[in-house]
Amino acid sequence: MKITMEGKWQTRDGRPARILCTDAEDGSPVVVLVKGHVWRYAADGTIGDLPHPSDLIPAKPEPVVEWGVMDRVHGFVLCKSESEARCARLYANATAKVAKRTTEIIEP
Repeated sequence: MKITMEGKWQTRDGRPARILCTDAEDGSPVVVLVKGHVWRYAADGTIGDLPHPSDLIPAKPEPVVEWGVMDRVHGFVLCKSESEARCARLYANATAKVAKRTTEIIEP
């Protein structure tokens, strides 16, 4: 895999990484900012020959968070925001609860 300026990147151990350039001089053309420190990488995002926790990988997508009202009659009713869910609960039946649903994207 070749590191590019497009997309989001992170280290293998989960730290966000910002690509500064991919065409620097010498054997480590990729320059990256990781938690305030500048790192140099090979074109494929590796530091050495063996896998390392600081090697670069594509960033995992952010989980999707949805708010809604959960009741026995209608199940989960999706709302646009937490505040809308709290208002909708006032008009639902007595057993309704405000609910938060998080969906994580699983890579194929």
